[in-house]
Amino acid sequence: MPTPALDRLAREGPRFDRAYCQVSSCSPSRTSILTGRRPERTGVLDNLESPRKRLKDAVPLQEHFHANGYFTARV
Repeated sequence: MPTPALDRLAREGPRFDRAYCQVSSCSPSRTSILTGRRPERTGVLDNLESPRKRLKDAVPLQEHFHANGYFTARV
């Protein structure tokens, strides 16, 4: 199937040849980014459990920003 728009984007747009994530699941990866802790340390290893149950002592980045006067939201 011809994909001229995707081909142009790949040719002219930014490419991330070495982009990594901690875990292939959303919740563990986001939790890792927002707390600065590796998934093995957070204990959040899947999308089934809320990170809040495991991270009682952590202050995620969005909460730190909010506590310091920034507006934070989830979309």
